[in-house]
Amino acid sequence: MKSLLRNTLLTSAVALGVVLALAGTASAAPSQPPTTPTNAPAAAEATGSIVGTLTSATGAPLAGARVTTLAVFGSTDIGYHTATADANGHYLIDGVLPGRYTVSFTPQSLYFELYVPGTTDYAAASVITVVADLQSTADGTALPTGTIAGHYATAAGAAPWTSVTIEAPNRGMVASTSTNNEGGYALEVYAGTYTVGFSASDGSRQYAHQRATRAEADTFQVVAGQTVTVDDTQIPGGDIAGRLLDTDGTPVAGAQVTASAPEQWRSTTTAADGTYRISNLIPGDYKVAFSSSDNHRGQLAYGATDPADAAVIAVRAGETPTVNDTLVPTGPL
Repeated sequence: MKSLLRNTLLTSAVALGVVLALAGTASAAPSQPPTTPTNAPAAAEATGSIVGTLTSATGAPLAGARVTTLAVFGSTDIGYHTATADANGHYLIDGVLPGRYTVSFTPQSLYFELYVPGTTDYAAASVITVVADLQSTADGTALPTGTIAGHYATAAGAAPWTSVTIEAPNRGMVASTSTNNEGGYALEVYAGTYTVGFSASDGSRQYAHQRATRAEADTFQVVAGQTVTVDDTQIPGGDIAGRLLDTDGTPVAGAQVTASAPEQWRSTTTAADGTYRISNLIPGDYKVAFSSSDNHRGQLAYGATDPADAAVIAVRAGETPTVNDTLVPTGPL
């Protein structure tokens, strides 16, 4: 009898536990309406678009021209948008926030951009106002172009691979190319005034005609539809050579050696015996810097850690000044 009663009570307890467990897993009724998460995305802002047609100075479509919009200061859109003109010179840029923009375009054959309606001067660019759900039109016509062409060679008449850059006042580089096997080159540019720079494969750089810096360079006036010939010959140079030793007198191998002058920068590394040579430097006044292969020690000749204390090495055509130095114990530049 006692055993029967104990089994009955145990069965009742188990049943009650199951009921309570099921009640605990049931979803409770919300005490208040659910709220919107604070990080829910805001409704998308309405945008507009910019469309246009780009043509050359002769009226031909500028197929493949690169188009870029840039917000004028104070506009809500802080980014920029890009597109490419189709075969008919048409382009479309969607998703532009309302605001004020400039539109620039760069023909495929040219390096630097024009601003709608057709100017290199940002201050003269049209300001395009974009309104939500509407299209704004920005057509552009490229300026007429001329050509700068010529040849570059060494004093011996060789034609090494050379990079040619065209620079405009207040704009820097506007076009670039490289010479062919005969040292020839040609570049299409907008009508204007330019300088021509040459960077040879050995690292030397000069401006026509045989000038070491851009400030000294000759300028060339390009007229639309005409070709200006700019030939140049590499300036005869000199070398800097020497040897770098450690504080204990042993040679320093693998150190970087740099010779620098205004608009000139050339480097090499020391050989196993600590010797080095930098060849064909354009004549001028140079400073020579040394840096150990682990970059833990560096200095300028001779033993200077302050550039103001560095020796000035005069390089003249056909001459080779010797610059030997010994690394100071510590103190990177």
